[in-house]
Order: sequence, then C-alpha cells, then structure tokens
Amino acid sequence: MELLSAVTLNNLICSLVGTVLYAAWSLLEKRTRTETQISLIYHMLHILVILMGLPYFWVFLCGRHEVDGVWSGNLMSQTPFTIFASRLLAGVWAAGFLWNLCRYGAEIYRYRRLDRNLLECRASVCDAAACIAGQMHIRRKVLVKESYALLSSELGSWVRPVIHLPAGQYDDESLTNIVTHELLHYKNGDKFIRELMLIQACFHWFNPVSRKILNQLKIWDEYHCDFETCRCGHIRQNSYCETLFHMYQLGETRKSLINPGFYEEKSDLRRRLEKMMNQENKKKTNRLRTGALALVFAVSGAAMGFMASVGMAKAYEKVVETTIVAEEETADSTEKKEYIEYTIMPDDTVEWNYVEMDEIMPLQDGDIFSCTLKNSSSRTDSFNVSIGQEISVSVSVVPKNVEIKVGIQQPNGVWRYVKGSELINHTFKVTQNGAHRVYVQNDSSTEVNVFGHYVITD
Repeated sequence: MELLSAVTLNNLICSLVGTVLYAAWSLLEKRTRTETQISLIYHMLHILVILMGLPYFWVFLCGRHEVDGVWSGNLMSQTPFTIFASRLLAGVWAAGFLWNLCRYGAEIYRYRRLDRNLLECRASVCDAAACIAGQMHIRRKVLVKESYALLSSELGSWVRPVIHLPAGQYDDESLTNIVTHELLHYKNGDKFIRELMLIQACFHWFNPVSRKILNQLKIWDEYHCDFETCRCGHIRQNSYCETLFHMYQLGETRKSLINPGFYEEKSDLRRRLEKMMNQENKKKTNRLRTGALALVFAVSGAAMGFMASVGMAKAYEKVVETTIVAEEETADSTEKKEYIEYTIMPDDTVEWNYVEMDEIMPLQDGDIFSCTLKNSSSRTDSFNVSIGQEISVSVSVVPKNVEIKVGIQQPNGVWRYVKGSELINHTFKVTQNGAHRVYVQNDSSTEVNVFGHYVITD
C-alpha cells in the first residue's frame, strides 16, 4: 500500500468517525437542561475534535503486522487501479486542503494585523487582572491589551494569558466579569481546541460536518464559560448578565475563527442569556459523573475508529482482488545437474574447503519467510531494487502435491508470478526501480505450509 493510499483511507475513517459522533452529540445536545449536562456536552465536543484527528488506520496497520514478519491478505498489495485511484483522490484532497489552508490563513493574517495595533492597558487594569488570575490559581503573568477596533473582549493566546479589551472605562464589577470569563477560556484550553478544529476543517474540507463542529465549538465554549464564571465566588450572576447585555447593546464585534470572545454575535448572545435563565438545576456539577460519561464517549469513538479501519481494510482488499493485473512467467527448472570434480593429491589425500553459506548467499541482501496458507496469500515487507538486478526466490511447499503461486509485486502494481509445487525456484529480472515485495498465494482449499527465501543479486 502506498503512503497516499494510507493517508486517503485514514482521512476517510476520521471523517466518518467525526460524522457519526457529531450525529450522536447533536441528539444529546438538544436535551441539555442542567448545568451538569452542559458541562458534559462541552467536554464531549472537545473529545470529538480530538477523535477526528487520531491516526486510526496507522495504528491498525502496525497491529496487522504478523509475528513471523509477513503480511497476510491483500492489504499491503497494489494494483494499477488502486495506485491511480489513490493518487487521484489524494490530488483532489491536497488541492482542497491547500485552498482551505490559504483561505483560513488569510483570515487569521487579517486578525493578526489588527492585533499589532493593540496597546497595553493602564497599570490599574493589569493589576486587577493579575489579582483575579491569582484567585483562579493561574501562575503565569496576565497581559492585558486594548484597542478601539474591538467591541468585545477576547483571548489572544493559549500559550500565555493575553486578554484583548475594547478601549474604554470599566467599573470594577464589569472588569472582573470580563477578565474572569477570558481567563476561564485560557484554563479550559478553548483557544487551543478551536485552533485544532480549524486544522481539522482544512483536512476534512470535503465534509460539511467539520464546519458545523467548528461553529458549535464557538457556541458551546461560551455556554460552558458562562456557567463556570457564575460559579466563581467573586461573581454575581445578575451582574454578569448585565455585562453581557451591555455588550449586546454595543453591536456585533469582529468574528474571530480562533479567538474565544466575550461576545461575537447578537443571536448567540441571546441564546446564552436564555440558557442561563432557563437552567433547571443550579447545583454544583458532579465532576465524577461527567468525567465517566465523557470517558465512555471517548472509548466508544476510538472503538468506532478501529472498527472502521477493519472495514476499510477489507474493502481495500476486495478492490485489490478484483483489479489484479498478473503476468505469469515460465518457472525455472527445479532439477539442475551439478558437476563435482575431485582432485587427488600426490599423497593420496583429499583437501576439503569449507565455505560459510553467508559468504555465498548473504542474508543482508535477502530474507527468509514462512507462512501457512489456505485460500489466501502472504507478502514480505517491501524492499528497494533497481533495474538490472535480479530477485531469486526459492520456496518449498508441504504437502508437495498442492500448486501455489510465487511471485513479486512491482511498484506499478503489476504482479509477476510462477506456478509450481513441492519445490519452486525462479529468478525474476527487475524491470522497474522502487519498492518490490515477494508474495506466495494458495488458491486451493487445502492448507499448505510454505518455507522460502529470496536473494537480491546484481
């Protein structure tokens, strides 16, 4: 299997996992009423983003490798069709990925240009932010900047706490509400998860669900942060809602792809206020229960990814089986005459020269393999050879009356093979540069044990 094929299949698996998990998450999201449920939905959404980026197929490939060093089935095989299809799909995907990367990159660049005009706030605001950070057990120094171009506060970095404020005068309570809100975004890693999802949206540009997940992140980060802020001992919920409503009256601010803000859109702000006023239970969140349910969601998503890998591998093997291009060659004779000359020395003694086998057939230029086959095939790991070299294969088959195929797989996907039983020896002349594999295949229903080795010669 080419790298392009593996990348393409892994992308499809991750996109499928994300779509199914998002459908399940959407059903649960519509039933959220309590603060505990909101916290659970929020963490499940973050887990969903991480699960969409896991290399399921790569882990599956590592686990598929057998102990005896050979691959079973057609998973590591290629045909001209699979090579063409994987390269075509990879080309289309790469074009869409680069286009979305440039599009999102241009938007982020515009935000960064505006951020250069930010000025550091006066000392009293910075001191108040540092005091709030201390109460929230944030050890890193808080940097507060302001700009007249902003109508709402936002978090500027996930590496260190940097808060961007609209230029103006703030009373102590409003400033506390805003700074607490943004520092909670920092503690929860909301900006990092949003940037991670933005990358995922570039990778899965062909799936509209990725864009929906990005939009839901922006909404649920704020929902969760609203409730977390009101749970802080130094925040009054009525005062916090008044601050939100004040931002609502100012108008819409810039819509940032990656910076979590205190307020971005009027429609979102209205839903946030309604969510806070309509909560059914104001008791403290049961963290143990939330964590257990989130863990179940994560394990289920990972299991789904590996199940999808198994299904995708079987589908790939089926495609390979139906698109194989094989060229049969005439097998070399297995019985060759050997001529041995004995030289009698004058003293009637015979001199014997013992030569180590490795000197004649060095194993570093080949390998040994063995497998058991029944209506199946096995392949060695790939090895690189050049035009002009030869691959000599020797195979013994038990029981000896069963005919099998022994051959090589070329970089262009064409399989060259010979048929034989009991003992098969053949030398394949290399006609292409690149990675080759030796394979054996038993199409009969009789189980056979195959032992062999191959040697590469110039």
